[in-house]
Amino acid sequence: MRLRPIGMVAATAAILLCGCGSNGDDQASSRAPAVVTFQGQVDKGFVGVWKTHDGRAGLDLEPDGVLKLTTIAATPKGDVKSELTGKWAVASGELYLQYKEKSGGFVVIKYPAGLTANALTLGKKGGRLTKIYTRQQRS
Repeated sequence: MRLRPIGMVAATAAILLCGCGSNGDDQASSRAPAVVTFQGQVDKGFVGVWKTHDGRAGLDLEPDGVLKLTTIAATPKGDVKSELTGKWAVASGELYLQYKEKSGGFVVIKYPAGLTANALTLGKKGGRLTKIYTRQQRS
């Protein structure tokens, strides 16, 4: 079975953003994923341009709640860069990201989030699903 390009982009975005899942559970599960409802408020502390140390994932969290998500995925045909736009918010220490699929539906992902002046940690602290983003200068 082949993945269509947009399906591959969406799957890659979710995986590169924070490992393989967002529920903080390092154990494989046979349960269906929980439906996540977009919620929260823009938090000024999260506003900025964020990139992983390898530059393969990035978040631009704008002050008006606009999200720009960038990922670079390795494929058999070489690296594929994808860019998605949507919106973001923070609620109860979790970062919510929402973007629209080509099919017209919305994807909502939430991650436990830790924030310092120059680092944004998404996922279970110390877990294998954790991604650390570093604040970048806005160009």
